[in-house]
Amino acid sequence: MENKLLIATTNDDHRFLLTMLFRDSGYEVDAPQDLAICSRLYEENVYYKVIVDYDYRSNKNRVFYKYLESHHQFKNSVIILAVADEDIISKVYSQGGNIINKPYDPNELLGVIKKV
Repeated sequence: MENKLLIATTNDDHRFLLTMLFRDSGYEVDAPQDLAICSRLYEENVYYKVIVDYDYRSNKNRVFYKYLESHHQFKNSVIILAVADEDIISKVYSQGGNIINKPYDPNELLGVIKKV
């Protein structure tokens, strides 16, 4: 489905802003507050892209990131990083995913989402 996105973030404000940005741009968005269900949603649905706001401090966030990594699912992912981590960057790019560094321009993020 070319308009369905999954957002995984532990930050309520960022989840709200990302959801509004994508919905206003015509996307259908799943953005669960509880990241523990992201893996289940990912398995039950077909997502055009998965956006992960990577938070080093959140165990649930790291678990979902590791789930994507172990299933080689970064090709449809955009990982948002606050701190450059060469290991993460290398793994995401090697699987065909994308990285956005904070702070980012919302139009840049939309451009990456629209990129095939």
